[in-house]
Amino acid sequence: MQIRPALPGIEASTSGIKVLKAGLTLFPSLVTKILAEHNLPVGGTAPGQERWFPLETWLTVLDVVFKEIGPNALFTLGTRIMENPKFPSWIRDIDSAIEAIDVAYHRSHRKNGAMMYDDVSGQMLEGIGHYLARRTPGAQKIEVTCDTPYLCEVDFGIVTGTARKFEPKARIVHGTGRCRHDGGAACTYAVTW
Repeated sequence: MQIRPALPGIEASTSGIKVLKAGLTLFPSLVTKILAEHNLPVGGTAPGQERWFPLETWLTVLDVVFKEIGPNALFTLGTRIMENPKFPSWIRDIDSAIEAIDVAYHRSHRKNGAMMYDDVSGQMLEGIGHYLARRTPGAQKIEVTCDTPYLCEVDFGIVTGTARKFEPKARIVHGTGRCRHDGGAACTYAVTW
C-alpha cells in the first residue's frame, strides 16, 4: 500500500460516493457495508444536498475496497469519474478533458472549510497534490503526473476514463519511474492516440 501524509483539515465531497457505487455495481451489498462502517451516507446524497467528510475517511474506504475487492475495482471506480458533477463545463476535447481533471479534483475537496478551487477567481488551494498534464508538442501524447493521496489504481482509472471519453482509441500506460506503491512521490501515465 502506498504511503501518504496526514491530511488534517481536508474534506472530500459526498459526490464521490455516487462514483464509487457506479464503479462497483457488482458488489452493492459490500459497498453499502463499507460505507456504513465508516459512517458515510449509504444512499449517497440528492443533488444540492452535498455533504463533506474527512478525506482520511474516504481514503480508508478506498483502502478497504483495495483489500476486500481488489485493485481492479479501484481502477474501474476511477474510469467512472466523469459521472462526478464537479467536472467543468468547458471541456471540449481530450486536451481540455485531461486538464480539467485537476480542476474537478480540487472542486471535490475542501481545506479548513474552504473550497479548494474557486470558480470565480480560478484560484486553487494547495495540500492534496495535482494531476499535472503536459502535452508533447507535435505528437498525440499527453503525460499526466499524479501526486495525490489517492491510490495509483484510482488515478490510473481517472486518467483512462477521462481520456477514452473524448478519444475512444486512447491508450494509457503507467509511465516509467517509481510508482507510489513502491515509495515514489508520484505516478506518471502516458496517454497516446
